[in-house]
Amino acid sequence: MRPSALACAKTIWTLGGSALGVTAEGRREAGEAGSGMSHALSSVGIDVTVLAAALGVFLLLGLLCSWGQVFPRWTPALSGRRVPRLLPLVPAWVVGAGLSLYGTVLVVYAPLSSWRSR
Repeated sequence: MRPSALACAKTIWTLGGSALGVTAEGRREAGEAGSGMSHALSSVGIDVTVLAAALGVFLLLGLLCSWGQVFPRWTPALSGRRVPRLLPLVPAWVVGAGLSLYGTVLVVYAPLSSWRSR
């Protein structure tokens, strides 16, 4: 499934509709099993994956744009200082390594699980 289709489905569920054969009530019931933070966010209509995607976009823009090189004025102790190179790069590397490992496990697991179900 494409990410844009999933984003559209989550929007429809937030508005109380039915998408991908799942109603908004069914989605809420499935989300009640989560932790306190995810439950509080989902009750307002915000999904944890949306926050993670927004954080990823912010990190990417900080790496690509000039405003990511100097701490902004609203950071009291760090205002005007240069951002250390490793501060944005280490989280990007950690997430990239985790996603690579996850993808590798899925590539190995998918054929094994389909072969086993025959």
